[in-house]
Amino acid sequence: MHRNAFPHTGFLELISCYPLHPTFGFSVTNYTLSVEVLGPGEGPALLLLHGWGRSRRDMRPLAEGLAPPFRAHLVDLPGHGASPDPPEPWGVPEHADVLNAYIHDSIPSTVTVVGHSNGGRVALYMAGDPASAPIERLALISPSGVAPERSWAQRLRAALALVPINI
Repeated sequence: MHRNAFPHTGFLELISCYPLHPTFGFSVTNYTLSVEVLGPGEGPALLLLHGWGRSRRDMRPLAEGLAPPFRAHLVDLPGHGASPDPPEPWGVPEHADVLNAYIHDSIPSTVTVVGHSNGGRVALYMAGDPASAPIERLALISPSGVAPERSWAQRLRAALALVPINI
């Protein structure tokens, strides 16, 4: 694994009424991950993961509100935004692997991970894996794959809905 950072020669995005943000590519086992970093270099690390079918742009307003003091790493998950499709269909473990490689190579300390929807699902998987990168805090925004807590009344209604009615 190696890092291909070229913030001065890589592409820059112009977002209406926002300054230009450096974006760089990160190669892990022949895969390039598109990442945008905002905030001071000495700030605590914050990794922001978007939902399925979306891009890091969804997380930019949150990153801009938190950087500074945080150093926010906005990632386009594989096959989303500016990150290319993986060589074959990937599941949560493969997404976690490429993110762990990025964290180990580019973030020198522990990291706070914020994940929305599928990004939350990947973040939760990473937090539960003892071999994962050092995650200090985890914030989930409507994560997929997490069953909502149901009250006993909701469970009773669901069970009664399954009972056949003979008239």
